[in-house]
Amino acid sequence: MGTFATTTSLFTKMVGTINDTTTVSLASVCIFDAENEVKKRLAKRYDFSASPFDTTTTHPPMIITLVQNLAIGYMYESMSRGSKESYARADRYIKKSIENIQGLLNGDFQLHDAAGDLVSETDGSWKVYESTSSYSPTFNEDEPTSWQPDEDKLDDIASDRE
Repeated sequence: MGTFATTTSLFTKMVGTINDTTTVSLASVCIFDAENEVKKRLAKRYDFSASPFDTTTTHPPMIITLVQNLAIGYMYESMSRGSKESYARADRYIKKSIENIQGLLNGDFQLHDAAGDLVSETDGSWKVYESTSSYSPTFNEDEPTSWQPDEDKLDDIASDRE
């Protein structure tokens, strides 16, 4: 049993997967790994020791979905027997989850709790407030495509060798 997902929630989405003791054990490990991955990546933006992450009943729905999809990807990867289709299915779940995590980190979308309220961020030190795209070059250098070789360079090299 994980904090954000259960083996039952995984098997609901994994239609046709046999729910035996070994598969349930694998699902538990995959949930554990998925939760650690989500926490590792989002810890710079959200405090997982505070509400709404520290409760046992209500968690942000997006975190639940991220953990479930990532754990399913890990499950399909572990259960595959080397076929390209199995790995493609696993990669699709993993890639989707990582893209959503990255979207949260980039600020493309916000995280809401189960009631729909915005989840507060840590201290905001993770944000990038400015980029260098609008800065003018320090010394008003030309574009690299406009650079010309020094006409006297070969003569200078030759005279240094003499």
